[in-house]
Amino acid sequence: MLAIIPLMTVGVATEFSLALLATLAKYDILTLFNGIEVYVKVLSYGAGVDYCLFLIARFKEELDETQQTAPAVSSAIAKAGEALVASAGTVICGIFMMVFADFGKFQQAGVAITIGLVVVLAASLTFTPSMLRMFGQKAFWPHIASSRMGDAAGWVSATGLFANILRKNVFESFWQKVSDIIQARPGRVLALSIALMAPFSVIAIACFDNLSYGLLTELPKDNASVVGARAIQNHYPAGIAGPATLLLHHPGMDFRSPEGQEAVEKLVTSLYDRRDELRLADIRSVVHPFGIASGEQSAEAAEAVSPASEEKSPFLSNLINKSRNAVEGAVTRQKVKDFYVGQSGSWEKTLTRLDLVSVDDPFSRNSIQQFVELRETVLTQAGKLFDQGAAVTIHAIGPTASIRDLKTVTDRDQRVVDALVLFGIFLILVAVLRQFIVPVYLIVSVFFSYLVTLGVTFAVFWAMDPSGFAGLDWKVPTFLFTILIAVGEDYNIFLMTRIKEEQQRSDAISGVGIALTKTGSIISSCGIIMAGTFSSLMAGTLVGMHQLGFALAFGVLLDTFVVRPILVPAFLVLFYQGRFGFVERCLQVTARTEQHDDVSCFDGQKPHPEA
Repeated sequence: MLAIIPLMTVGVATEFSLALLATLAKYDILTLFNGIEVYVKVLSYGAGVDYCLFLIARFKEELDETQQTAPAVSSAIAKAGEALVASAGTVICGIFMMVFADFGKFQQAGVAITIGLVVVLAASLTFTPSMLRMFGQKAFWPHIASSRMGDAAGWVSATGLFANILRKNVFESFWQKVSDIIQARPGRVLALSIALMAPFSVIAIACFDNLSYGLLTELPKDNASVVGARAIQNHYPAGIAGPATLLLHHPGMDFRSPEGQEAVEKLVTSLYDRRDELRLADIRSVVHPFGIASGEQSAEAAEAVSPASEEKSPFLSNLINKSRNAVEGAVTRQKVKDFYVGQSGSWEKTLTRLDLVSVDDPFSRNSIQQFVELRETVLTQAGKLFDQGAAVTIHAIGPTASIRDLKTVTDRDQRVVDALVLFGIFLILVAVLRQFIVPVYLIVSVFFSYLVTLGVTFAVFWAMDPSGFAGLDWKVPTFLFTILIAVGEDYNIFLMTRIKEEQQRSDAISGVGIALTKTGSIISSCGIIMAGTFSSLMAGTLVGMHQLGFALAFGVLLDTFVVRPILVPAFLVLFYQGRFGFVERCLQVTARTEQHDDVSCFDGQKPHPEA
């Protein structure tokens, strides 16, 4: 019965969110890309179930103490509500920062996912408590309550393997042992954990720009369009799938005139002479509409005449061929000029196009750099040949040019969004914890986890197909960073707020161990659920979805079982032991309540009441 409550809460909230988004899009208040519902559902279910489980776990603790439903529900909301809102705030704030991106999909995802998370949070604070209040102790059916639930790990069934595990407090005992080890040897535990993870962070940094912007690499290899493209590239230059088109504008040049076409001829010839260096297979222009590479073959074909017809009537055959060629030539030249030279507007006759066919795939890893170098070469050569007292300007269209622009925009977006995410979450951490050094470490630890996750993802997908691996999909780093940083700090806030609560009952170091022991099972369970939700992205057919699903699932598990229970507590123990000396004394900001009962972060003891 207890499993139904989170699912009902998240199910209702998610459907409400999607209906709200559809309504906003219908009235043009929002613009949403096709497939956004996948991201909204995955994040809403993953985060929403976590919020419900944290509230239910706290309700369970309060019910162990009071044995009464209504006070337990009220107390659970009062004690866990702040942590829920703060942790959800990190996720909402982090993902909302994508609205500051220039790329449309990032903006739309930032708005849509944020709305979904806000609705889910509201439901977890209203719908879930109402369900708990309505069902009361019956929500734990078929488990039964012992006379003192806290003595027997809470609600347990009379028989069964799981009941025996609960009675023996296996999960809590495990986290108690982890806590003991960390408190005994915090430095060794921290150093060993970082050493094991560091190689993958190095891989992430080294391969960070190894991204795929190809459309075909996103699709399964047996897809019809992929098979067709590969078949064409087996018979023609690979670049035939997407030639790079350069539009050359020179205000002092008439490209319909013989002089203008002569200049184009010189430019094309100079480029074709360097075709090996420039990785060119062919060039099409107003003077070579079918390509300069096939010029000789076309000339030979045009000169070929039927010997039999010449023998029957040489004079008549030649007259007919000359007339036909003259008419066809005039028509062809006019069509070629109309296609390759500007026809209207302020750039009439002063604009011409070059279609450059590369020997390489226009979606390959090095295509962008090759295109940039080719464009600079064309600009330099055209400047030398079109010397009419005015500068040559070049505009580009085609798949590679679009990918270059996409990379430029998304690279800028990633820098801006990453900085805003880190800054926004840092402010939330400072506001919640009222400290400075600890929030800095929490940000650094989760960022380190992001690098490790990215490195593992690179390694895994390369190992799966070393020869065919074209790099991670370009959307993976941005989505992974935004979601993983936000979700990682989400779990950290749950741990830190519980540490703060336990420290008020004991000393600083013991509070860390107690909080880790009490929250270990529930946070780990939530991490597993979140990872399972993210892994559902791997059920699709797009390679980018597979990579993102794996990266998010692995990153959440890494954060759940390494960063949050090991890296964070080990650092806190060292910090509260005063191992960082002068830095912590200079930078720490500790807020004290009016009752002056906050825990000192230096000596591990409560301050004197009169201090």
